Amino acid sequence: ELTFEQVLAEEQEVLRRRRSEPGCGVSANSLEPGTRFSIALSGGGIRAAAFQAGVLWRLAEEGLLQDVQYLAAVSGGGYIAASFASHLVAEEVDNTQDVRGWYLDIVAKTLCRMQHNAGGFIRDPVGADGTWRWRETLAFPTNGSGVLPRIFDTPIFLLTLCMTLATNPAQFCIIYLVPAIEILNLYFGAALRFSFCAPGSTDSWQILFEWSSFGVILRAFEVTAAVNFVVFLSSRLPFFALGSPGKDGIHPGSRRYQLIHGLLACLSRCIALMFTMIVLLYALPAAQGWYLSDTMAANQPRGALCEKYSAWAASSDSHDNIGCADIHQGQAWYETYVTMSSPFNGTIPQINGTEPLRAETNTFKGSDSTTNGWKRNPDLFIYTWIVEIVQDEKRSIITSFVCVLFVLFVTGTVLAPIIPGFLFLVLSLAGPAISLVIIFLLAHWRIYGPITGQTLLYKRWAFSAQIWNDFVRFSLFAGIFLVPFYNELRRLWHWYYLRSLQMNFFCRGEDLPMGRLLEATRGPLLILTGTVSDFKRLGTQRSISEIFFSCLHTGSHLTGFARTPYFRTLAKCTALTGAGSLDALSLSMSNRMRFRFWLEFLNLSWGDYILFERAETCSFGRLPPAWLKRFTDSLRPWIRRKFTWVLQQLPVLGLWVVMQVLLAIGWHQAKASGSRDCSSAKTMVLIAFWLFGGIFILSFFAFLPSLHFLMASHVIRQWHQASRFIYRDTRGPCLLYVTDGGVQDCTGIVQLMRRRCERILLVLAAADPRDELAVLRTAMEHAADQKLGCFFDPSGDHRDLQILLEAYAEDKAKPYLHLRIRYGWGGLPHSRDQEFGDLFVVKNRSIPELHSIPVPPLLTEDKIKGRLDMTAQEVGEWRLAKDLGGLGCCDSCHHCCNCGPKFPHLTGTNYLWLTPTLFSSLCRLGRAVSGEAIHALAGKTAAQEQLKGLECNQQFLVQPPPPAQQMDQMVGQLIVQL
Repeated sequence: ELTFEQVLAEEQEVLRRRRSEPGCGVSANSLEPGTRFSIALSGGGIRAAAFQAGVLWRLAEEGLLQDVQYLAAVSGGGYIAASFASHLVAEEVDNTQDVRGWYLDIVAKTLCRMQHNAGGFIRDPVGADGTWRWRETLAFPTNGSGVLPRIFDTPIFLLTLCMTLATNPAQFCIIYLVPAIEILNLYFGAALRFSFCAPGSTDSWQILFEWSSFGVILRAFEVTAAVNFVVFLSSRLPFFALGSPGKDGIHPGSRRYQLIHGLLACLSRCIALMFTMIVLLYALPAAQGWYLSDTMAANQPRGALCEKYSAWAASSDSHDNIGCADIHQGQAWYETYVTMSSPFNGTIPQINGTEPLRAETNTFKGSDSTTNGWKRNPDLFIYTWIVEIVQDEKRSIITSFVCVLFVLFVTGTVLAPIIPGFLFLVLSLAGPAISLVIIFLLAHWRIYGPITGQTLLYKRWAFSAQIWNDFVRFSLFAGIFLVPFYNELRRLWHWYYLRSLQMNFFCRGEDLPMGRLLEATRGPLLILTGTVSDFKRLGTQRSISEIFFSCLHTGSHLTGFARTPYFRTLAKCTALTGAGSLDALSLSMSNRMRFRFWLEFLNLSWGDYILFERAETCSFGRLPPAWLKRFTDSLRPWIRRKFTWVLQQLPVLGLWVVMQVLLAIGWHQAKASGSRDCSSAKTMVLIAFWLFGGIFILSFFAFLPSLHFLMASHVIRQWHQASRFIYRDTRGPCLLYVTDGGVQDCTGIVQLMRRRCERILLVLAAADPRDELAVLRTAMEHAADQKLGCFFDPSGDHRDLQILLEAYAEDKAKPYLHLRIRYGWGGLPHSRDQEFGDLFVVKNRSIPELHSIPVPPLLTEDKIKGRLDMTAQEVGEWRLAKDLGGLGCCDSCHHCCNCGPKFPHLTGTNYLWLTPTLFSSLCRLGRAVSGEAIHALAGKTAAQEQLKGLECNQQFLVQPPPPAQQMDQMVGQLIVQL
């Protein structure tokens, strides 16, 4: 098991080796404190990356990139950091070229590629002036930025989105829903059908108790609920409490604590499943008594339908469609029905002594009655109208349900000014409710469809036994092959996101293993920060934790540390740490079940699972054999990744295949023609069910060494994620779900504070138009919570930090914010000598001197390298940089739909895309406003800072020049500052 001291020592060795390489332009003495510094790039999507690219440009111009020790990035900051790293590795070191020029070449290539592909998923297919150039638009890319011309970006995006949205519902239907409905039909179908057709006063509950295992389920539910209550009370006893950790970090009583909480989680989920089953079995016969206008003809009473089905089932033509689902104690249910009943002669039999449910006559029918009723009793009229919508016999279940949702939606809309959260609650619960109704209708259709021939939805898809049986065969067969590729299908959107980042921003559109970054003899050590959302370390309160990725190590102080496997690529880490979407919100920032439902249903998961291999492996509980390790090391990275995934999941996959095979064989035996002895078929299905249930139950105790292998299954982890179960242990499991790193620290400074960096340049580009510095405040609180250090005012005025931050927010002309860091906490021993540090913050905001500049031209490599003057074509005097809107993804959008919040903060869509013009403008802004902070960081004099700032602001200006009066004012202000 690696410790952080080992991690830090190996990182420092790599940095020392890089700085001592010949021809790097820096002597070994430059490692002395005071010359090296680190960079933190905050989150904020592609908008933040564009601004931060300008800061890298300025650092390259100043010749300071070779002095960067660490480059820590979060979320959108990872875009520019990974792009810069990929170009850094691809560029050959030229010892004859000066170091400043070498870095400037790399930065120029990085910026131009990102500008060219700033549209993200849908890139700009037209020219900068908004005119189509067909040769360019239809040309196949030659720089690795894609396979097809850019005009196909939109169709590919829509196709991928549709496939992503359809993946999880299809997998859920094939793997879970269809087998579950068939098991329900096999064990309860005969009882439910007989309760529907039973003549006389026979109660459906009595039939379910006598003809099926409904009573067993009900008793098991009662016993499980009682045991769960006892376990819940026991978990509050001191005996099961978690003790304080000792010097070795082990908590006394940790095993008892894990066992009681695992048992409590298992019982609560079993109760929920059994309760759902009981409600379903109760609702099925009750719903069939509801008059279904879309599924049963009014001229066919219940008795006539049962008589017709019984006659057909007794004939030889039905043998292929009759099986064990219609057999009870060796006799078909319809034979019992024929024996007990007499001819109905077209009349409707009484069930439980009453006629089928009929709606009472509406007293408000007719225009006069309606008008008088509304005038006399408006409240009673509204109530009766709502009841009529819900209970009208002429409406089907789905129609009544839609009407209820519509009433709730209208009520929420009306009450929005008073109760704003009610409408959001209705919308968030609508999805789970609709899904439950659809599942219920499918089960209802399967159980009673053979008798009634009813349709599934609105007179469509009438039940056909042959078609249904073919679909079940397909589902059982497909389930065997779907599970091994479950995560590959589920992560479709993540893969599309990863591929977009790789082709848009990486050098030549090529991905590279993280280990390749070690081959770079120059450049900083890259650290990308993500968030783990499904692990809780014993003794901590939060269920989320940071995790970092570098070319050497992966992990955190909560999950533990492991060496980064060679097959983990730069694009993978960039996509994981920038996965700030639905999964980051529902798993990390909120803990509500309805949000997790939408994540599972829509499948818009930007994050993904990673293998977290430490000294022990998930599948074997020990190190793999030496020959197996040598074999895997010899494989190519992507093949090794696939092989390792399969190897880790092999035990669970084997159990799953056995379960699917037993279920398929049992189902086929149950459908055998004329089958009367169903004991063997039901036994095989029951074994498959208990195998599934055993895996499900044991997965809550996977902290036991012999059960670690269960945590390597994506299917099991998906169950846990959907049911809000958090794995608890002293170290993270072998499979971790990683999302956006900006949940706890959206700045990246916490990782640098752990390494006690002496000087940190934070490029803060999160959405903050009012300069509230919320993400910086959160990061400082997070660092204080972990006792890494504290911040104070460097001026010596003994001011509270709140005053310092407010003064920066009010003074828009202030180019940067400077804070001091005191490392360590209280009397804790220091493992390293560095006790103080400096934090320089450059924020994405426009200083007053740059408010009236025109839109700059697009960047080119020659302009970035300083070979061409910063001049531009005529673009129109009205087009100032501050007037650029951010809703569009093409430069032509600035001419026809230049709406929404303007430059530089723009809109929420600019987390995902920018126009090339916006990227160029933000890049130049970052270069312009970071000059003074960089000079202060490097220890240059104030006069040098002012002169360089004057030069930078002048270079930012482009043709056409601003009016003479504005130019005079700007020059006058700069002269006053000098």
